[in-house]
Order: sequence, then C-alpha cells, then structure tokens
Amino acid sequence: MEKLLLETFDNLNLTDRQNKIFKDVMVSRIIVQRKTKKIEIYISSSHIIAYREIGLLVYSLNRVFKNTGYGVQVYDSFNLSAQYSPSDFWNDYKDSILLVLKEENILEFNMVYSGAVNVSGNIINISCEDDSMYRAREEKLACCLKGIFKEKAGFEISVSVNYTEPVVFDKFKTAGAYNFTSPAIIPKDEKIPDATTVPDTKSSKALNPPKAKPRSKNFSKGPADDGCFYGRNCEGEVIKIADIQDGVGEIVIEGKIVSTDEREIRNEKLIYIFNITDFTDTISAKIFISKEEAEKIRENIKTGNFIKLKGVPLYDTYSRETSITSVKGIKAGTDRRTKRMDNYQGQKRVELHAHTQMSEMDSVMSVSDYVNTAKIWGHSAIAITDHGVVQSFPDAAHELKPGDSLKIIYGVEAYLVDDLTGIVQNDKGQDFTGEFVVFDLETTGIGASSNEIIEIGAVKVSGQAITEEFSTFVNPERPVPYNIQELTGINDTMVADAPVISQVLPDFLKFCGNAVLVAHNASFDTGFINQKAKDIGIHTDFTVLDTVSMARALLPELKKYKLDVVAKELGVLLENHHRAVDDAKATAEIFLKLLKRLDNQNIHTLAGLNKFGIPDSETIKKLPSYHAVILAKNETGRVNLYRLVSESHLKYFNRRPKLPKSLFMQYREGLIIGSACEAGELYRAILEERPEEEIDRLVKFYDYLEIQPLGNNAFMLRDNNKFPHIQDNNDLMEINRKIVSLGEEYNKLVVATCDVHFLNAEDEVYRRIIMSGKGFADADNQAPLYYRTTEEMLSEFQYLGSKKAEEIVITNTNLIASMIEYIDPCSPRKCPPEIENSDEDLRNICYN
Repeated sequence: MEKLLLETFDNLNLTDRQNKIFKDVMVSRIIVQRKTKKIEIYISSSHIIAYREIGLLVYSLNRVFKNTGYGVQVYDSFNLSAQYSPSDFWNDYKDSILLVLKEENILEFNMVYSGAVNVSGNIINISCEDDSMYRAREEKLACCLKGIFKEKAGFEISVSVNYTEPVVFDKFKTAGAYNFTSPAIIPKDEKIPDATTVPDTKSSKALNPPKAKPRSKNFSKGPADDGCFYGRNCEGEVIKIADIQDGVGEIVIEGKIVSTDEREIRNEKLIYIFNITDFTDTISAKIFISKEEAEKIRENIKTGNFIKLKGVPLYDTYSRETSITSVKGIKAGTDRRTKRMDNYQGQKRVELHAHTQMSEMDSVMSVSDYVNTAKIWGHSAIAITDHGVVQSFPDAAHELKPGDSLKIIYGVEAYLVDDLTGIVQNDKGQDFTGEFVVFDLETTGIGASSNEIIEIGAVKVSGQAITEEFSTFVNPERPVPYNIQELTGINDTMVADAPVISQVLPDFLKFCGNAVLVAHNASFDTGFINQKAKDIGIHTDFTVLDTVSMARALLPELKKYKLDVVAKELGVLLENHHRAVDDAKATAEIFLKLLKRLDNQNIHTLAGLNKFGIPDSETIKKLPSYHAVILAKNETGRVNLYRLVSESHLKYFNRRPKLPKSLFMQYREGLIIGSACEAGELYRAILEERPEEEIDRLVKFYDYLEIQPLGNNAFMLRDNNKFPHIQDNNDLMEINRKIVSLGEEYNKLVVATCDVHFLNAEDEVYRRIIMSGKGFADADNQAPLYYRTTEEMLSEFQYLGSKKAEEIVITNTNLIASMIEYIDPCSPRKCPPEIENSDEDLRNICYN
C-alpha cells in the first residue's frame, strides 16, 4: 500500500522548497537488506524531480537512520502523463541525466555533453567526435541511457551513436584562454553540471572526503640554511595554504604578510603573530622571540613582505583555528603571482561597462586599480559606469598623469523607467461606450515563441456591463511544467482532451470581433495571442488597454498593482487566482469600477485616458526599472548627465535612483545610451520572447547594443523555475546571437563588455562576502565579472566567429570611444558668485 513520503518519514529535516517538491511523492515499498546494511526506498511522483533533489533527500534520510548503522538507497520513478514523449522527458531531465552519466563515467558524460543529441520518437541520436575511448564506451552509454528512460519514465528507447571527424583548433595562446585538442577534455572555465554539491547516493565517500596523506612527523633538523633570518631551514616543497590540514606534519608555504601583531610575555620574551596569504587562503603563524631579536623580525616580517616559512600546522584551542605555532625556519620569499597583461598585437579593446566601489554594496574594484591597470595594459580608453552615481569621476581624473594617453569615458548605469508607453496601445478613437473583451491566459511559460497557451478565459463588456463569456482549455501538445501545475492547478489530464490552439484561436478571435482587448499586464497576454495568430497565418490589429497602467493612474496610493492587490482595494472577489476565466472576470469587475472613476473625472475616450495616464513622479517611482548605460560624449553631455543623476535621486528615488525615459529624451544631447546587461530591457524582451514590434521599438531607442560573456548570465542555468527555457550555454549564446543580428539589421553597433565588478578573477571572493551580507542565496556562485584582456574577450566570443568577435570586442568598442571627447569631470573654472560690495557688506555684518 502506497503512502506519502512526508507521512512515512515525518521526521525528515527538509527545507520549505524540498517540502514543496516532495509533498505528493509516494513511497511504494521499503526493503531492508540486513546483510548489506542497506534500506532501499522506492518512491514515485507524478512530476519529474531533479537528480540533485533526490541526492539531498538521500542525505536527509541518512541523517534519520544514522544511529541504526544502515545506509539509505532511494530508487525514484515518475508516473508521467500521456502528454510526455521521450523527447519531452529528455528536455526536462537532461541535466539530471548528465549528472548520472558523470558519476558513472566521465567519457560517457563527455559524449553526451560535448556532442549533439537529438531525440526522434523512441530513438536517441548522439553525434560526437570520433575517439577510440568513446567507441569503447558506446555500449555502456547506450545501456545507461536505456536504463534511465525505462526505470524513471517507462520509455523503451534505442540509442544510436554517430561519429564525426575531430575538430582540433587552438584558441588564443594567452593566459585565460584554453586549447581544445581532444573532445574528452573539458575546458577549465566551462560551466558543467556538478554532482559534488550533493551527497553521493551510492557511497558515503562524499560525506567523508579522504584527508591528505600525513607527512612524516620525524622532524629532522637538517642542514642550516644561511638564508633564514629565523630558524634553521625552509627546505621542502611549497604547498598551497588552502590544502593545509591539521596533523599533516611539516609543511612549507610561501606568501605575503597581510598583518602583524606582537605581545609581551614574561621573561623578556615577545610573541610575534603574523598572517600570511598565498592568495588561495590565509593562515596565522606565531613565533617566540627575545626583545633583542625583535627589531630584526620586525624588519623582515612586516606587512607587504613575502616570506617562505617551514613549520607545523596545529589546531590552536585559543584562536579556534589551525595555525602554525611550531616554526622551523623563515627566509625571504618571492612574489610568484603572474600578473595578467594584455599582450594582444594590434589595436586593443575598450571596456565600456565597469563599476567601481562607488557602486554601493556591489563592486569591489577601486577606481585607482582600474585606471592604472588600463594604462599598464595599453588600453586607449575605459568607461566608468557606476550604478546611478558619479562620485568616482574626480578620483579617476586624478589618476591621470601628464603624458598619459588614456581617455576616461564618464558614464553611469542608470535605472531606466519606460514612461513613454501609454495605457492604451493602437488607439483608434474609441470611447467607453463600445465593446471590450477582458481576457486572461494561462500558459506553459513566459515566452510566446517557445511556450503554449493552456487556458483562455474572457468576458465581453458592452455598455459598461458584462454580456458574454468565453472559456476553454487548450491542449499544448506537450506536458504542463510542474511549476505551472502548482501555480494554476491545471495538469495534463485537464488539457489532454481539449482542442489545440489552431482550433481555439479562430473562435476566440471571432468572439473578440472589433472589441478593445483588456488585460492585466496586457503586453504578456496580447503577445501570446499575436504570436499564435501569426503562427497560423492570421493577422491581428487590436486596440489594447492595460489595467495595470490604468490602476496606477487611478489608484496612486497603492504600492503594488498585482491583480489580487487591486481586486482587494476595489472590493472585487477573486476566487481561484491564476485560473484564466476567474482572473478574466475579476479583471472585468476591476475595469468597470475604474471606468466609473474615469467618468467622475469626465474622461470618456481612450485618448483621454492616455492623456490622463501620463505618469507623474510618484507613479514613475513605482514603475519597474531596467539597466541602461549612458556615456557623456562632450561637455554638454557631461552637464546633462549630471542633471539626470541629480533628478533621478532628488525626484524619482525609490530604493534606487530611477530615470524616466521622458527626462532622458529631454537631456539627450551629448549623450550615448547603450542597452546594458541582462537587466536591460532589450535583453529581457528577447529572453521573454516579446513580440517583434516591441523588440523593434526598443532597438530603435538605443544608440548601441551590448552583449557580455556567458559566465555573466550563468545564474539563469541554475534557476530552472525562473528561466525554464535556459538549459545550457547554447541558449545563452542564442540570445547574444540575436542581439548581434539585431545590430546588423538596424545598423547599430554591438559591443562586448565585461560588466566589471572586480579587477581579477580571484577577487570574486570579496564580492562574495558583500553579496552574502545582502542575503543573496547564490552569493558563493559569483559571476566572472572581472576586467578582461583583449585576448580573453576574443576567446569568450569565438562562437560568433573570429571576424565577428574582433568586430564587437575591438572595432566597435574603439568606435564608441572615438565618438567621445576628452573631458574633465569637474569644470576647471571655480565659478564663484559675483556680489557687488560683498567684502564690505560681509565686514559690516561681522562687526554689527
């Protein structure tokens, strides 16, 4: 008899997220293997559960049974609906399959990860580069994949492996680049699914990693080393401080002194304590010296010096950490760090998007380090674009010395608000006595091109009264994602027998007729309708009214304008929220109540509503903002930039300094505006698959478009709930390719930037601390937002082709820089006020 997992093991210590995932999982049987001391638990669910989550469940179960001496093995399977095909299962479970393969054999993992996989019917076709090691694992791989599909989802499949000629090419032979020579070697910077973050479900090794092999504790004094200024010798192989463990015996480390301290003890002795780092980690060391030795030790062991030290690391009960208390010898060390240099032969890149420490609680890079690194690398220009502020400009200017050829581009990354879009789109002169169709959709995701409608609910409003209803499920011809099932309550069974969109949409469009379409956050719903109509060859030309913008104009006292919030404010009953027909009815009631408020203000036409709805400063504060990079071209641009920054702080500040587009347009002279990072509205529009008309409007607004390295946006790969359609780096590449193609189509420069937040890759640890303090759950997964050399950036964008990579990395960034004049952030003129007789008047005031 099956029983719910959470009822079977009610003492599991799971997070809220895990409880949500496993709440409907059933336990079908439990087998206790006394000989092997194993408890086998068989579970099943109606939705796919990621392999990582099963690993975390095993970890929790093992903690429950830790005192019994038994280990736990979980066997999971999925009772999937008829909507699922092997292709759907592969798309939803691909990351988990890769993790399983990685645990089984790295070659099998590489065959799938680096190869091309196509699922057609019940056949999985894998195309990978020809390699004898791959051929040797082909049968094992096929067996593993068949087992996964059969045991997890009940699909009988066959596997076909095709081999292609190996592609051997060298990437730039510089620091930070990597060479491909064999498909079995994964580039060190490539992000791949990592199973090490969860406990191993097959053994306990993951919970008890093997310690480094202890070194011999038979300490021999050894020959004296004349180079030592303390102790006898420092002989031995240098190891990383990060690899030090308590009890490993004698070790030798080399690094930089970061701090020192000394304390006097009895018998005319001193304890000299110092912290040493080799930039993998830091460890404390202490030595006992006489007062006579102190001066020599202070001279040699001082902050900034490099030393080589031999000693024994032990756990210090006083400081409660491992430190080196038994020091055998210390001598002068060497700074063995290899500084990155931009050795590109030819014109070098220009960084157009960088943050200094003035980007509060975000960047950790000092403006001094940034400017001086650019000078050392021979870059002709750099941009400073802090979040909404310009405080770093004077310090940057002070770093330039006479004779320096570096041009500093002064800019800002603004929080741009689109206040130019009206409440009504495509107004055709209608008034409020006509027909309106208030509708809502439920869909499988946020992008209209790659997702499907699963429910349409609508009501017709005529003469300011509800007259008709339209409601239907739509068969998406694919499984409904589990998170959508959770949100809407709509599952595969409910839509399985429903008509498909090509049958439903003509009926819905007939129901709409020439009515004005009304929806809450209308761009989302109408975007789906227009896209699906286009897919089946139907032209649409609706007037559209958004009740979110309408509510903002008429209910300025609200802080949020979600449907349930507005409904509660207006006393509208909202049952079964996130079901299309119920949301449509509630939106219609909201619309009618808002119409009465418009009538009281003598507004009776859509044109009048648009005029009334022009947002004021309080409304702009509540509108969503997007990142945009604004650069000052000349002295006029510098003054206008300062105006915009001042206004955004003084008039539109709400958690961040927001900048309305209307204000930017007013002071656009002398400024260049770029589309910025993934938080920019163009990137978001492409990510959310907005209509082509919307993309067209956005591209035309910007002077240049921006793309960034894949690592900058790798967080999307980790958040499958928020970004379900971003599965791997190829999806991120496609977005960048789309932006590049838009640049070609609209004759806009496309530039590659780093979005710099720290100078070197290893400096991410400092930003990690800041992000952790701000409460970011993924603070330890820092994006590689460091200042890259020309070669490193060219390497990042090789997937666009070497010619295009050179264009966006070097040519276009230098073209932008050439448009910008050399300017001073502060006027050299002091500009004191001229007040007649001021000196005499001031003297008289003081005496009086």
